[in-house]
Amino acid sequence: MDSTTRGLEARALQLRIDSIRCTSKARSGHPSSCLSAADLVSTLFFHVVKVWFHLGGNSLSPGLKQIDLKNPNAVNNDHFVLSKGHAAPILYAVFKQLGVICDNELLKLRKFGSRLVPSRVYVLMGDGEYAEGSVWEAAGIAAARNLDNITLIVDANKFGQSGPSLHQHDLTAIAGKFSAFGWHTICIDGHNFREILRAFEEALQQKGKPSVIIAKTVKGYPFKEQQHGKPYPASEVDVLVEQLKEQYISAEAVTLSPTFHMAAALPESVSLDRSPSIKVNLGTSSLKDEFLPNKVISTRKAFGLALSALAAASPQVIALDADVKNSTYVEIVEKAHSNQVVECYIAEQNMVSMAIGLSIVGFIPFAATFGCFLTRAFDQIRMAGVGSNPIRIAGSHCGVSIGEDGPSQMALEDISMFRSIPNSVVVYPADGVAAFKLTECIANNHDGVSYIRLSRQDSTIIYSTEDEFHIGGSKIIRSSEADQCCIIACGITLFEALKAAELLSSTNINCCVIDAYSVKPLDEATILATASRCKRLVTVEDHYEAGGLGEAISTLLSNKCETKVQVQTLCVRSVPSSGSPEELRSWARIDSRSIAASVLALIR
Repeated sequence: MDSTTRGLEARALQLRIDSIRCTSKARSGHPSSCLSAADLVSTLFFHVVKVWFHLGGNSLSPGLKQIDLKNPNAVNNDHFVLSKGHAAPILYAVFKQLGVICDNELLKLRKFGSRLVPSRVYVLMGDGEYAEGSVWEAAGIAAARNLDNITLIVDANKFGQSGPSLHQHDLTAIAGKFSAFGWHTICIDGHNFREILRAFEEALQQKGKPSVIIAKTVKGYPFKEQQHGKPYPASEVDVLVEQLKEQYISAEAVTLSPTFHMAAALPESVSLDRSPSIKVNLGTSSLKDEFLPNKVISTRKAFGLALSALAAASPQVIALDADVKNSTYVEIVEKAHSNQVVECYIAEQNMVSMAIGLSIVGFIPFAATFGCFLTRAFDQIRMAGVGSNPIRIAGSHCGVSIGEDGPSQMALEDISMFRSIPNSVVVYPADGVAAFKLTECIANNHDGVSYIRLSRQDSTIIYSTEDEFHIGGSKIIRSSEADQCCIIACGITLFEALKAAELLSSTNINCCVIDAYSVKPLDEATILATASRCKRLVTVEDHYEAGGLGEAISTLLSNKCETKVQVQTLCVRSVPSSGSPEELRSWARIDSRSIAASVLALIR
């Protein structure tokens, strides 16, 4: 056995030991999933992956100090994706060997307050996971784009969570699927370091297509196959560690240091600003004539114009399309800045995943599609919330107001979906000016998921290009000291609310009208003050009741309003059918006459 192989085996030994120790200490985790992947992870991190290090010296390796924590996302680093999430403890064991964390912190795995929560790109995936459709969305686009800088490692340990995986140890079947998608496939014994080393070298030399290393491993290796998610009892840990040392390695080999690959230092000009401020002055822009008072433009088109202007202002802005760019107006960006648009095809899960990846390396991604199709990608959106990834998502064709296309195309759950994400932002502009400026606002939100809800219909410009909008804001469109009720709307229903106020005014009933364009966070101060003054409130939205604007405002009033306020929520309450936008708003009772009737019912 040569020195490199012996050194990698030593690293793998320590990874196994630490995976057993930290999961046992936590009384939680999946050590068997770590043990099967230990040899693969050792080779990947301590021989293959290129990482930027400070130069110095310590016990890790001559000339090696630690990962540069000031720049862990340097664009010339290789990138590692642990898709096999249950094996997270082995990644933290790697961090310990690299000096990123100490042993004490490793043993805080899964404890409250712990940090341990979940170039070339390396992805480690479990064999249960390839049953997921999102895996094949990613596999298809990677092959279509000839991404030969991607290496996927499948830890084929035969088992999923509750039983055998789909193809178990049939590596030929797994390889056949990836080969059909256009990948270069390499099948190996995942516990043979010589085969592992050769496989990574072969993947590195592959040109024109991504590579997948399919490694046959044993769950819990080198022990007998272990149950999923069962940490070893603390009383057994010392015995297991001694068995590993006796079976694996001599004391001399443990001191060997494998070769690390250092990334070259980058010039400062290559670095990306992680929180840039990108501004577009609509009032002086060449686009200003599109937004003159009383002109008509859809908010989706205004979004496309704004995104193109932002792309011109910053090369960090990237638009991602799911084969609907002629409907979301991302085509405007593509015509002017084609190198800043990524076509993801009808694969929304992968589109959102790509947006997350782009955000991690410093870009400002906007993923755009029909709002109804975003339900397909909710898992990825949810995980972006968990990771506080600054991604921006645009959903168009929302509500019954899309008209004749019918309920399958109507986004009626999207506000609820995005409001449920921790620290998310949800904005819903009514006119083109608001859409343009709110697109700019979320481009500058670098803290979590942002969602902008867009309408299909043209609407009249009611705001000036000099008006200001901000996250957490609102606009009082109409108000008087004699107001008997406040109507709060957003998006397309704002125009219905204004019509209702005019109808009521003709009968000497005055109503305040608020544009709650920031659905999350709400403009709490304005809403609370107005509700306390008017004591009657009607909310109206083109969305289902659950999780929408009405529920958000009702919760706010229940928690923070000291004045008794009567509230009536108008929303879509059942599954719609096809029809004109006007017919459907009337059917849903979110049109001007229904709003006026609700106000009268509260007053009387």
